[in-house]
Amino acid sequence: MKIPLYLRVLLPLTIVACGYAMLTEDAQEDPPHVDTRSPKVKPQRAIGSAKNDGLPELTALASRNLFPYQGPPIIAPVANADAGMGAGGAAVIQPPPEPVRAPPIPFTVSGVWVDGAQRKIILSKGEQTIILCQGCGKLESPQVGDVLVPNYRLDKIENERITFTYLPLQLAQSVDIDRAMSGTGN
Repeated sequence: MKIPLYLRVLLPLTIVACGYAMLTEDAQEDPPHVDTRSPKVKPQRAIGSAKNDGLPELTALASRNLFPYQGPPIIAPVANADAGMGAGGAAVIQPPPEPVRAPPIPFTVSGVWVDGAQRKIILSKGEQTIILCQGCGKLESPQVGDVLVPNYRLDKIENERITFTYLPLQLAQSVDIDRAMSGTGN
């Protein structure tokens, strides 16, 4: 393998520059000064002694927080004086409560049949199958307002979704028909 000319020139120059830097660095350093005399030992005084020889105060020696919190102040609302206090009277910051959520809808869309103006949506819950008929007018099909399974009421049947209400919390939930049929979830 042939090395290009610019690399053949730069490599020796780099070696020479490194060697020069090492040699000049050693020449500029002074040898360390070694004191051969025996050191004088001063008797030490207690920090709390009456006479202070320029020693720092006790408060200056106390531990410091090197990384203090620099964000906005955190203020926790306290219902009563005893509830929000922790050890040493410090305020206890409690996380916000989780939002109330209904459990996942127990139905999955198994299929959709379209026959003219009639549209039949097949819902399944385990072994149970429910056929919703949109535009049929048949009484045996569940209607809007019916409770299909305990705690779930059918509210709306639209072209793209079915809306249910979880009765214990009165929360509306919907199943996207197209998404459920494509297999990407409810």
